[in-house]
Amino acid sequence: APDVDGEAAAGEGATGGGGEEGEDSDSHDAPQAVEAGSKSDFDAMLERIKARRKKQERPQEEVIAGVMDFLRRMDDAAASDFEARRDKKPAVRKVAFKAEMEATMKKEFLHEFLLDNGALRSLSKWLAPLGDGTLPNE
Repeated sequence: APDVDGEAAAGEGATGGGGEEGEDSDSHDAPQAVEAGSKSDFDAMLERIKARRKKQERPQEEVIAGVMDFLRRMDDAAASDFEARRDKKPAVRKVAFKAEMEATMKKEFLHEFLLDNGALRSLSKWLAPLGDGTLPNE
């Protein structure tokens, strides 16, 4: 086989066509290599997305328990801040919990569970005027 490749290259090299054919075959191999790499990258990306989806597929009871715990903590923060304002102390529990509350409320797969378990009631406690009539952000 090496003799055939060597003879073909020498014979075509004399006419000047060997270089072009060599380049063409290399240039065809390069896009195929890129495409092959892209396919594996694409497959890897799909696997990561599927893995994330599998993580989110938890038993419904577990999701509801997590939502109920979240709403309880949300209510506790509102009640604590209400008492702190009544006692003329800084109300900081809702501020500390705000980032977690926003992140949880943005999760679309939790929306139905949140609504079914009283998220609007808890949110209204967060937004209701305090005992002295001021708004929570004042």
